Amino acid sequence: MQSNSEHPLAKAIVDYANEQMGARRKLEVKNFQVIAGRGVYAEVQSKKVYVGNQQLMTGSSLNVPSIALEYLQDMEKQARTGVLVAVENEIVGAIAISDPVKDDAAAVISILKSMGIQSIMVTGDNWGTANAIGREVGIDMIFAETQPQGKADKVKDLQVFMKLSVKGSS
Repeated sequence: MQSNSEHPLAKAIVDYANEQMGARRKLEVKNFQVIAGRGVYAEVQSKKVYVGNQQLMTGSSLNVPSIALEYLQDMEKQARTGVLVAVENEIVGAIAISDPVKDDAAAVISILKSMGIQSIMVTGDNWGTANAIGREVGIDMIFAETQPQGKADKVKDLQVFMKLSVKGSS
């Protein structure tokens, strides 16, 4: 199902599954839908399957059990993105995905700070994961859970704000 998605996290899931399963048969996937910033939905062998974040599950009227919520929170603290899997109306699994921070990221942020440059991160990651990464590398300002279509708008808003701030201080 994830092989129909272009999202980097979906690619990581597909690559891992292919590595683990080898050349097993592919399942028939129908009605594949990307729900931007939340995950994907499809019918797999006539069953409704959801793969995505907590917002996808609750927005699809699925009950997220407390054990799954605890897992998601624990993953956020470890700077990992938790992805839930539901079949029909039941959460059946969870996956944790992490994109390792580049070795020199903290050093680059530090150099930028020494030059008086403020660092800002705009990400679709949840607040817990975003804050953990931000703390790790020293990012000054974080905007998390930003929908894909909203990222460019956020950057434009920040550019306008920064221009106004520079004019106001002259």
